[in-house]
Amino acid sequence: MNRERCKELLPIMQAFADGKDIEYMSGSGAWIACPSPSWSISNNYRIKPEPKTGWINVYTGKLVSNIHSTKNDADDNATHKRVACIQITYTEGEGL
Repeated sequence: MNRERCKELLPIMQAFADGKDIEYMSGSGAWIACPSPSWSISNNYRIKPEPKTGWINVYTGKLVSNIHSTKNDADDNATHKRVACIQITYTEGEGL
């Protein structure tokens, strides 16, 4: 392992030591849970992203794509044609 690769992996290794979940990228491009990383030079690793919560304004016939961090923010950005404001939980990068 060279120094540059060590610099890349160091924050991920520290997160693992701190109890965070680690994932590696499979050959198909999917992120897979890695409960015991081998820290192979050929693998790409990441800290598993934390789920996030947001709010989406819904309008008749369409769903607006903006995710608001708070309900107040969603309310402030809604138009009078809004039919609902729903809370969602998502993980960035999933479902792509």
